[in-house]
This record gives sequence, C-alpha cells and structure tokens, in this order.
Amino acid sequence: TDANGRFDYQAGQMVTFTLGRTPLGTITGADVITPLTLLNTSDETDQRVINITRLLQSLDADGNPDNGIVLDDAVQTAAASIGPINFDQSVAAFAIDPLVSDLLRQALEGRGPRGRHGDDGGCPLGPRFSRTAAFWRYDSKAGPGGPRSQGKTWR
Repeated sequence: TDANGRFDYQAGQMVTFTLGRTPLGTITGADVITPLTLLNTSDETDQRVINITRLLQSLDADGNPDNGIVLDDAVQTAAASIGPINFDQSVAAFAIDPLVSDLLRQALEGRGPRGRHGDDGGCPLGPRFSRTAAFWRYDSKAGPGGPRSQGKTWR
C-alpha cells in the first residue's frame, strides 16, 4: 500500500498483503478486505485472525485502531528485518513469540504508553480485539480523480 494505505488492482487480480518479510495473505481484490476475508474464514476466534489483528492494532501509530491503522516508518523498518512471523499459533504462544517481541520492541522503541493497547501489564501486544480494526476498504473518492480507470484505489 502507499502512504495512505491505498493500492491499485485489476478486477479479478490477486492482491498480496505483507508486513515486511511476513505475508498476511493473498486474496482477490474486493470492496472490503478484512483479516477474516484475507484468511478465508468467518470465525472471529480463529487464532490467525486474532494474532494478525492484535499485532496490527498494537503497531498502530496512534494506538487507536478506531480511526484506522497506520504503520509508520519505524514499523516498516522493523518489519523489513524481522520474520516471517507465524500467525498460526495459539494467542498465548504468539504473545511470547521471539519474532513478535523483536518486532514490537524495535517498532515501538521510544514511544510513550500505548493507550488502550498498553493496558495489559506492560506487554505492548495488547489484549483488545476491535471488530472495526485492520480492514482495507475501497474508497471511490481516494486518489486524484477517484478510482483509476484500470484498477481500484484502496485505503
């Protein structure tokens, strides 16, 4: 995605989402892409869905996923050197996974308290799961002149 979280794709084209060296999933482009659709499941208790969502929420620049998740330069730099991360493990195992810990430590170094994601006794991987967080939505008003004629702009 670009700095605004947008990307272009051709109708019917597969789109791959990554966090640095870690693949999040590949899916045919759609108007709304969530961790659920990305992982082809409707099960909100799927450990992969929970782990991806918790990590993205914890890495959010302002700690408030309700206004969108922004992964800043520190996150991008850290994610480029760590991974791949295994999301298909229990939530408890994921919370102490050395790669996850390294990513969070490097990405969040120097940041103040993490707000709603720092309320778990000091672990930066917060326990909260927001149903509205970690989704990508087609925005017909995004980009100059709206969607591009050969693709869609996402944010």
